[in-house]
Formats: sequence, C-alpha cells, structure tokens
Amino acid sequence: MRDDAEKRGQLIRHLEDALALADEIEDGQTADKAPVPQAPVAASTDGRKAPPRVRKPSPHNDQCLAPTGDLESHRARLREAFGNTLSDQFVEVLLGKLMEALRPNPFDNLQEPTLNAALALIDSIQPRSEMEALIAVQIVATGLSGRALPAPKPAPHGRELH
Repeated sequence: MRDDAEKRGQLIRHLEDALALADEIEDGQTADKAPVPQAPVAASTDGRKAPPRVRKPSPHNDQCLAPTGDLESHRARLREAFGNTLSDQFVEVLLGKLMEALRPNPFDNLQEPTLNAALALIDSIQPRSEMEALIAVQIVATGLSGRALPAPKPAPHGRELH
C-alpha cells in the first residue's frame, strides 16, 4: 500500500513538472528562459494539413515535447499520422523506434529538424492502419538513416565482375 502511495506521489510530481514546462513553452519560454524557436509552417494550397511536429529540447536524448500548449490536439494529430490509431502508447513506441533508427548508434545526436522531417514523410505516406504506420516508419528510417552501405567485396582472384 505504501509503495502505491509513493508511486502516485512521484507521478503527481512528474505531472506537475510537465505542466509547468508546458506553461513555459506556451508562454514562449523554456526553463532556461531562452525563447522557444518556432519554425515557419507553410500554408497548404491543396487542403492538406501540416504534418505533426515535435520539440526536441536536446539532441542528446529522446525527450520530445508538443510544439504548443495544446497537448490533446498534438496527440490527436500524431495518432492520425501513425495510421489513425486509437492508442497513444502505439504512437510513443513507434516514435521511439523511429528515433532509435535515425541514430546509427546511441552516442549520435538526433536533431529536431531530422525528426520532424521523418514525421512529415510518415504523414505524407498516409498510413491507414497501425501495420501501415509500422511499414512507413521502416521506409522513412531506411531513407533517412545515416548508416553507410558496406563496401563491395573484391572480385575473386583480382578480376572485376561485370
């Protein structure tokens, strides 16, 4: 019983911290009081919605935040982009897998523009289910990954193959 109370207390403190950060972001300020950069979003002339975006305060970790204070519409837009899923957990898992794939190794940095470009590509594929969203993540991760292709093997006996 006591462990449950401690866990709830930790969760409440975490949520309070998150709400305070969201208020700062909404006001255009972060905890270090630096203005939050707002990238321009082009207006669509063909009726398409702008792709979902995330704020990534540090390229050194995978913490992502909503770009505005409207968290519910942000979550809804991400669910829509990831195959119209009803699960926020599914979105979190796929977003985590996407970030893992875009970093060739754990010590590399993933920049916010790269992650937002990947989200725009996934949104442009317009997956209609969770399975299609998974395939879209794989396609985008392959296309944007910084992994080099292996060098071709030398031809046997020094001859070139044509």
